Amino acid sequence: NADRVAVEPAQRAQRRAEGVLGTVIVTLQQTQYDKLSSLRIFAKIDTVMERLATELKLSCSLATPASARAPPSTLLSGLPYGPDGRRKAGASLTLDLRVGSRCRIVNQPKWDCERHGNLCVVVESPDA
Repeated sequence: NADRVAVEPAQRAQRRAEGVLGTVIVTLQQTQYDKLSSLRIFAKIDTVMERLATELKLSCSLATPASARAPPSTLLSGLPYGPDGRRKAGASLTLDLRVGSRCRIVNQPKWDCERHGNLCVVVESPDA
């Protein structure tokens, strides 16, 4: 799960694993992992990355603004997953994320399924 991205490097650094420096957290808000981090910066990530690029003398082009990009597709086909939601060689799943489409949630925690069920309806789309 996503928590491992912060926790595992921090634990390896605490064990003094060779070549491991630990976890760096950059955000304006406190997190549950602040005490585990080797470096904690309370700032916007864009500001930190701009300053880091300047310090390292890197030239970085600006990203294309979202308004100038083509809208993402809401009908994704050819995904390598079976109907059970597990990655499967040779499988081809189509995921319909258009508003009003029904989706089955797989691999969700039992408590979440019991509380909310495993079916959802798309209520907002990236191209809306």
